[in-house]
Amino acid sequence: MALTAILIALSFSELETILLTLQKAHLTYFVVAILIQSVWFITTGRMYQSIFRLLGIHDNVLSLTRIAAAATFINIVAPTGGAGGVALFASEAKRRGHPTGKATVAAALFLLLDQASFIIILSIGLFVLFRRNDLNTAEITASLILFAIAIGYASLLYLATAPPKN
Repeated sequence: MALTAILIALSFSELETILLTLQKAHLTYFVVAILIQSVWFITTGRMYQSIFRLLGIHDNVLSLTRIAAAATFINIVAPTGGAGGVALFASEAKRRGHPTGKATVAAALFLLLDQASFIIILSIGLFVLFRRNDLNTAEITASLILFAIAIGYASLLYLATAPPKN
Protein backbone atom coordinates (compact mmCIF):
# COMPACT_ATOMS: atom_id res chain seq x y z
CA MET A 1 0.00 0.00 0.00
CA ALA A 2 2.84 2.36 0.80
CA LEU A 3 4.49 1.62 -2.55
CA THR A 4 1.24 2.50 -4.31
CA ALA A 5 1.09 5.83 -2.50
CA ILE A 6 4.73 6.54 -3.37
CA LEU A 7 4.12 5.64 -7.01
CA ILE A 8 1.09 7.92 -7.21
CA ALA A 9 2.99 10.75 -5.51
CA LEU A 10 5.95 10.41 -7.87
CA SER A 11 3.82 10.18 -11.01
CA PHE A 12 1.20 12.75 -10.01
CA SER A 13 2.19 15.10 -12.83
CA GLU A 14 1.69 12.31 -15.36
CA LEU A 15 -1.75 11.57 -13.89
CA GLU A 16 -2.64 15.26 -14.13
CA THR A 17 -1.56 15.26 -17.79
CA ILE A 18 -3.70 12.20 -18.51
CA LEU A 19 -6.73 13.75 -16.82
CA LEU A 20 -6.22 17.02 -18.71
CA THR A 21 -5.96 15.11 -21.98
CA LEU A 22 -9.14 13.17 -21.23
CA GLN A 23 -10.98 16.41 -20.37
CA LYS A 24 -10.01 17.91 -23.72
CA ALA A 25 -10.85 14.76 -25.69
CA HIS A 26 -13.86 14.55 -27.96
CA LEU A 27 -16.23 12.05 -26.41
CA THR A 28 -17.16 10.51 -29.77
CA TYR A 29 -13.57 9.77 -30.72
CA PHE A 30 -12.82 8.49 -27.23
CA VAL A 31 -15.76 6.06 -27.33
CA VAL A 32 -14.81 4.92 -30.85
CA ALA A 33 -11.22 4.32 -29.70
CA ILE A 34 -12.44 2.27 -26.72
CA LEU A 35 -14.69 0.23 -29.02
CA ILE A 36 -11.87 -0.42 -31.50
CA GLN A 37 -9.55 -1.47 -28.68
CA SER A 38 -12.23 -3.79 -27.30
CA VAL A 39 -12.72 -5.37 -30.73
CA TRP A 40 -8.95 -5.80 -30.98
CA PHE A 41 -8.79 -7.59 -27.61
CA ILE A 42 -11.69 -9.87 -28.55
CA THR A 43 -10.05 -10.63 -31.91
CA THR A 44 -6.81 -11.47 -30.13
CA GLY A 45 -8.73 -13.76 -27.77
CA ARG A 46 -10.35 -15.48 -30.75
CA MET A 47 -6.94 -15.96 -32.37
CA TYR A 48 -5.62 -17.54 -29.18
CA GLN A 49 -8.75 -19.71 -29.02
CA SER A 50 -8.10 -20.96 -32.56
CA ILE A 51 -4.47 -21.77 -31.81
CA PHE A 52 -5.37 -23.45 -28.51
CA ARG A 53 -8.07 -25.51 -30.22
CA LEU A 54 -5.52 -26.69 -32.82
CA LEU A 55 -3.39 -27.95 -29.95
CA GLY A 56 -6.30 -29.68 -28.23
CA ILE A 57 -7.00 -27.12 -25.48
CA HIS A 58 -10.57 -25.89 -25.34
CA ASP A 59 -11.15 -22.62 -23.53
CA ASN A 60 -13.72 -19.86 -23.90
CA VAL A 61 -13.08 -16.57 -25.67
CA LEU A 62 -13.74 -14.35 -22.65
CA SER A 63 -11.06 -15.93 -20.47
CA LEU A 64 -8.54 -15.99 -23.32
CA THR A 65 -9.36 -12.35 -24.11
CA ARG A 66 -8.66 -11.36 -20.50
CA ILE A 67 -5.39 -13.31 -20.48
CA ALA A 68 -4.40 -11.84 -23.86
CA ALA A 69 -5.09 -8.31 -22.58
CA ALA A 70 -3.00 -8.99 -19.48
CA ALA A 71 -0.22 -10.49 -21.62
CA THR A 72 -0.26 -7.42 -23.85
CA PHE A 73 0.05 -5.22 -20.77
CA ILE A 74 2.95 -7.31 -19.45
CA ASN A 75 4.71 -7.22 -22.82
CA ILE A 76 4.40 -3.42 -22.92
CA VAL A 77 5.47 -2.80 -19.32
CA ALA A 78 8.30 -5.34 -19.33
CA PRO A 79 9.58 -5.54 -22.91
CA THR A 80 10.89 -9.10 -23.01
CA GLY A 81 10.05 -9.89 -26.60
CA GLY A 82 6.76 -11.48 -25.63
CA ALA A 83 8.23 -13.90 -23.09
CA GLY A 84 6.28 -12.31 -20.23
CA GLY A 85 3.02 -12.98 -22.02
CA VAL A 86 4.05 -16.55 -22.78
CA ALA A 87 4.81 -17.08 -19.08
CA LEU A 88 1.38 -15.70 -18.18
CA PHE A 89 -0.34 -18.13 -20.55
CA ALA A 90 1.70 -21.02 -19.12
CA SER A 91 0.84 -20.13 -15.52
CA GLU A 92 -2.85 -19.69 -16.37
CA ALA A 93 -2.87 -23.05 -18.14
CA LYS A 94 -1.36 -24.69 -15.07
CA ARG A 95 -3.93 -23.01 -12.83
CA ARG A 96 -6.79 -24.22 -15.06
CA GLY A 97 -5.44 -27.77 -15.37
CA HIS A 98 -4.37 -27.53 -19.02
CA PRO A 99 -0.98 -28.77 -20.25
CA THR A 100 1.52 -25.93 -19.75
CA GLY A 101 3.70 -27.08 -22.63
CA LYS A 102 0.86 -26.79 -25.11
CA ALA A 103 -0.12 -23.38 -23.75
CA THR A 104 3.48 -22.22 -24.07
CA VAL A 105 3.67 -23.45 -27.66
CA ALA A 106 0.33 -21.79 -28.43
CA ALA A 107 1.50 -18.44 -27.04
CA ALA A 108 4.81 -18.75 -28.90
CA LEU A 109 2.94 -19.62 -32.09
CA PHE A 110 0.83 -16.50 -31.63
CA LEU A 111 4.03 -14.46 -31.30
CA LEU A 112 5.28 -16.02 -34.53
CA LEU A 113 2.04 -15.16 -36.32
CA ASP A 114 2.26 -11.63 -34.91
CA GLN A 115 5.82 -11.31 -36.24
CA ALA A 116 4.77 -12.71 -39.63
CA SER A 117 1.96 -10.18 -39.94
CA PHE A 118 4.38 -7.44 -38.94
CA ILE A 119 6.82 -8.56 -41.65
CA ILE A 120 4.00 -8.38 -44.21
CA ILE A 121 3.13 -4.83 -43.15
CA LEU A 122 6.84 -3.92 -43.09
CA SER A 123 7.25 -5.27 -46.63
CA ILE A 124 4.29 -3.23 -47.86
CA GLY A 125 5.74 -0.12 -46.24
CA LEU A 126 9.16 -0.73 -47.77
CA PHE A 127 7.55 -1.26 -51.17
CA VAL A 128 5.69 2.05 -50.86
CA LEU A 129 8.89 3.86 -49.84
CA PHE A 130 10.75 2.23 -52.73
CA ARG A 131 8.08 3.29 -55.24
CA ARG A 132 8.20 6.86 -53.93
CA ASN A 133 12.00 6.77 -54.16
CA ASP A 134 12.16 7.74 -50.48
CA LEU A 135 14.01 4.72 -49.11
CA ASN A 136 17.29 5.39 -47.31
CA THR A 137 19.88 3.38 -45.40
CA ALA A 138 18.22 3.81 -42.01
CA GLU A 139 14.95 2.20 -43.14
CA ILE A 140 16.76 -0.66 -44.85
CA THR A 141 18.98 -1.34 -41.81
CA ALA A 142 16.06 -1.21 -39.38
CA SER A 143 14.02 -3.50 -41.63
CA LEU A 144 16.86 -6.03 -41.84
CA ILE A 145 17.22 -6.03 -38.05
CA LEU A 146 13.48 -6.56 -37.57
CA PHE A 147 13.49 -9.30 -40.20
CA ALA A 148 16.41 -11.02 -38.43
CA ILE A 149 14.49 -10.89 -35.13
CA ALA A 150 11.44 -12.46 -36.81
CA ILE A 151 13.62 -15.20 -38.33
CA GLY A 152 15.16 -15.78 -34.89
CA TYR A 153 11.69 -16.21 -33.35
CA ALA A 154 10.70 -18.61 -36.12
CA SER A 155 13.89 -20.64 -35.67
CA LEU A 156 13.45 -20.90 -31.90
CA LEU A 157 9.83 -21.92 -32.30
CA TYR A 158 10.80 -24.56 -34.83
CA LEU A 159 13.49 -25.93 -32.51
CA ALA A 160 11.06 -25.96 -29.58
CA THR A 161 8.33 -27.80 -31.46
CA ALA A 162 10.33 -30.15 -33.66
CA PRO A 163 9.92 -33.81 -32.71
CA PRO A 164 12.97 -35.36 -31.08
CA LYS A 165 15.26 -37.56 -33.18
CA ASN A 166 15.46 -41.17 -32.01
